[in-house]
Amino acid sequence: MSQLAEELLGEDESAVGLDMTPFVDIIFNLLLFFLLSTSYVQHTALDLSLPRAGRSAGVTGQFIQVDLKVDDSLFLNSKPVATLEELAAGVAAEKEKGQTIFLLRADEGALHGKVVEILDLAKSQGLDDIRVATRPKVPADRGRRR
Repeated sequence: MSQLAEELLGEDESAVGLDMTPFVDIIFNLLLFFLLSTSYVQHTALDLSLPRAGRSAGVTGQFIQVDLKVDDSLFLNSKPVATLEELAAGVAAEKEKGQTIFLLRADEGALHGKVVEILDLAKSQGLDDIRVATRPKVPADRGRRR
């Protein structure tokens, strides 16, 4: 054996090996990073079937979002709300934060009366920019060849 190998190995040649500790540390750090970063993604996937409209525009920036499902359950910014009074308090709090756009996402099967109540609530809170979310109409298939 060479002199350099003897100096590096010392007396015990069986101690030669690959230290896996840094590799395991990196793997755990990556795992922790991905677990923590994915928990901050906000999922707003409520089971809503929005009505169709001929013209539809997106909403940009900060807005107050109210969702109304078919079973009359309400959500304010994706958090469940029990009553219209609780919704009014939540909308007022959001307005105090400076949000002035009100977006209503009502399922197409929701009762018209409930939609009107929510729109009236937004108007009574002093919100003037009130929008109703829709999805685009599917254009009729004109001139389809057979």
